[in-house]
Amino acid sequence: MGIFYVPTEANFIFADLGVEMSVLFPELLKRGVIIRPGSYWGYPTFARITIGTPDENQFFLEQLADALNSLKES
Repeated sequence: MGIFYVPTEANFIFADLGVEMSVLFPELLKRGVIIRPGSYWGYPTFARITIGTPDENQFFLEQLADALNSLKES
């Protein structure tokens, strides 16, 4: 998806999703996805995303793509 992320050895990724979390977070929440907005740490377009099972990760990527497309259309 071409998303910038901070390399990590932890169980999460800190990624720049390119959209203000104040807009993207509610869209993901409606789709059953909970992330930690980077705005807590002063990075308004970043999110802390926990790495899950392969199925959970696939679900997240699908919902993220749908949310981003939805925001582009509005």
